[in-house]
Amino acid sequence: PQHVVLSLVNINENAVVGTGISSNYLNNSSIGRFEYAIPANFFQQNAAGSRTDKFQFYIQDVARTMWTYGPQVSIAIGNVIDIPGTPITAESSSFVFLSPVAGEVLQVGSTVTISWSGGPAPPQHVVLSLVNINENAVVGTGISSNYLNNSSIGRFEYAIPANFFQQNAAGSPTDKFQFYIQDVARTTWTYGPQVSIAIGNVIDIPGTPITADQLITSATSAMEAKLGSDNGRAYAALMFGAPGVPGVIDAARLAAMANTPGVESMNSDAMLDLVNRAAKASFAAKLQAQAAPALAEAGLTADSVAQAAALILGTGSPTGTSGIPAGAVQ
Repeated sequence: PQHVVLSLVNINENAVVGTGISSNYLNNSSIGRFEYAIPANFFQQNAAGSRTDKFQFYIQDVARTMWTYGPQVSIAIGNVIDIPGTPITAESSSFVFLSPVAGEVLQVGSTVTISWSGGPAPPQHVVLSLVNINENAVVGTGISSNYLNNSSIGRFEYAIPANFFQQNAAGSPTDKFQFYIQDVARTTWTYGPQVSIAIGNVIDIPGTPITADQLITSATSAMEAKLGSDNGRAYAALMFGAPGVPGVIDAARLAAMANTPGVESMNSDAMLDLVNRAAKASFAAKLQAQAAPALAEAGLTADSVAQAAALILGTGSPTGTSGIPAGAVQ
């Protein structure tokens, strides 16, 4: 006789589900057999998941000397309509998301209107959640798990936290998201269109979008890594300033440089090169701003100075120098 443990596993949830399966079943036959009655409230049980999940039965002897998993199967609710991505029962009309729309970019710290139609007749008690598609995880605290909707057009205002991307499993600004809705009885549900969630003032360095402030933090770390702690901090103070002392580069200048072609990584060498290029550009801009009044006073233009420089260096000719006052070339 065999004493065996039988269980049902939700593969998607990586969890054992299905009460009513024996944990010490006595089998006296060479072909074991157990009749499992799937509860009518199966999907309301803890970790039972949803009807889109895959399941498999599992068996082991009670002494745990051998075990195996069965083939993947699905578990359905009777009279289910398999509309792609949105299976629903025949008795319920499906939810339809009205907003946000596909491709919309939502900003952290802002409030987004989630609206829908369909589902059970009002009043509806619905579960709303936000899903990170890349992470395959539910994110977004502050969304209702039992929202009462009394209107034919449901509406919920979701305030996206300012620290959204610091929350567990929230992911990054490159990820895609979608809202999800179901009635609390789990008779119908649907997923909304894909949207993005952005941080204001984001620098789109390929693969590593960061804010201007985060870019300065990253640059400072790179300076310390390459130049040593003391020299790095001193260079960072020169570049970005210290309390009451302006720096050579501001966040906007660094952000503008980071958005130019050629910035493809965020290692220390790339960061220092970026800072150096931004510093040169800042110096050039300041020199130009200071030189402009002096040039104007002398009756010169930046163009004429460039032409004169070309002549002096032997890289140009007097052609096109009519704008240079007499004696300027000498």
